Amino acid sequence: MKIMCNRPYENWVVDAMTQDYINNSRHEVIDKIIDKSELESCDLFWWFGTTAVSGLQEKDSTHYLNLLKEKKVVRTIHHFVPWKFDESRYRDFMSADQYVDCYHTYTENAAANISSLSQKPVKIIPHWFNEKKWYPLDKDECRKDLNTIAKNKKKSKFTDADRLERRNFVIGSFQRDTESSDQISPKLEKGPDLFVDICKRFYNLEWNVKVLLGGCRREYVINELSKAGIPYVYFSNASQETVNKMYNACDLYVVSSRIEGGPQAIFEASATKTKIISTNCGQAVNILDKECITLLNDNDEQYRLLDINSLELPSDNSVINNFENIEKYSIENSVKVYDDFFEEIL
Repeated sequence: MKIMCNRPYENWVVDAMTQDYINNSRHEVIDKIIDKSELESCDLFWWFGTTAVSGLQEKDSTHYLNLLKEKKVVRTIHHFVPWKFDESRYRDFMSADQYVDCYHTYTENAAANISSLSQKPVKIIPHWFNEKKWYPLDKDECRKDLNTIAKNKKKSKFTDADRLERRNFVIGSFQRDTESSDQISPKLEKGPDLFVDICKRFYNLEWNVKVLLGGCRREYVINELSKAGIPYVYFSNASQETVNKMYNACDLYVVSSRIEGGPQAIFEASATKTKIISTNCGQAVNILDKECITLLNDNDEQYRLLDINSLELPSDNSVINNFENIEKYSIENSVKVYDDFFEEIL
């Protein structure tokens, strides 16, 4: 069986997962079109939801779209953001629907959204994590290593403000939080405003908080932390190996999203045995100990946190439970499920 996967090449989690699948699948998987004959030889087209039909047409010519009518097509939709699903996105979805044989998503909420728009079948298969990339390390050693990385990058501009010290209570967040359109506005589905509120909660306890940020487009959170006087350290464009150390350097990782497909951070924090609190988004309820989940008021249009002033640190037992819960989502187990699913489609 030969699969064509149109990975987005955006340095996004989907790119990493696509590469994981290519490396571990029992099928032949290609992610670049060398010539038309190679595309024609594929049995199935795995289409990620970020690309509209118009984007495929511009990128790969009408020949691409004609082939989609002849091939089996699985389209992965990560999640729906209600306030962004306007008439234009609706038209994009419906124009793509004619080519799709089956949809794939990660959560029941997303599946329900898809089923409200299309009569095509929807398959729910969760994310996976790569245990060779995400694993526990010594916290103090990771902080030392990160200080060295930051010092080598900033050289003479490196100060004590850039240092993660043993006495710091380190709160981590490594996902984008700012809209690309203006590099200022919060990406509300990721809950950066909620993240800042949580940081303020622990900072006001006088725990010597320092926030550890990673990923691109962090302008909103950086601005808000600066206004609140909360110190932070930011690693942009960090390697995967460095990000693994960043998780291990944290005393607490926070997922503050209002809407998610995953997020992958739930798997990665759990795999590194990092304490985590998360909103009840995405796959949190399937993986995290219940004491790690802070509820959102779903009846509130702003999806605000409930009882933020009563937030407490999860226990050490929760770390063990989270680590055990993700074992079934290992890459070895999960890729087999995806392989079987694609064979069923054929």
